[in-house]
Amino acid sequence: MLPGGGHRLAASIHGQVLVGTAHGRMGLFDLRGGKPEDPLFVYKGFAGAVRDAVVHPKHPLVFSVSLDRFLRVHHLTSRKLLYKEYMKSRLNCLLVRENLADIMPSIKKLAKRRIVTTEPEPMKEQKLDVNPKISDEDWKTLTE
Repeated sequence: MLPGGGHRLAASIHGQVLVGTAHGRMGLFDLRGGKPEDPLFVYKGFAGAVRDAVVHPKHPLVFSVSLDRFLRVHHLTSRKLLYKEYMKSRLNCLLVRENLADIMPSIKKLAKRRIVTTEPEPMKEQKLDVNPKISDEDWKTLTE
């Protein structure tokens, strides 16, 4: 199904198919046996419909774009998000070059900078005065 129904397909190696949905989900399915309705892998992080997905022919990379305007690069089998970039316009399709040798070092460098999961610093506990004393002058300025 395409535009109205909203499934995007991308072929992978070894009888596997990558499917992106209009509900912002993407999964890798094996069509050779077992239950094809159960995905091998599920890729997360989408906030809008997956518009296009491409599995690289030589590298284990999945390129995808969605309506949330992000270009994402996932590792095919580990499902790890390697790269994420906000696009200024909505992309409907992708064209990925076969030879990535000249841009792989910069992708790895950018991925280290952009995909950083740092824990927020814990907030320091502050003891609040439950019954603060307000002077008459301050009270007048607050109520005027």
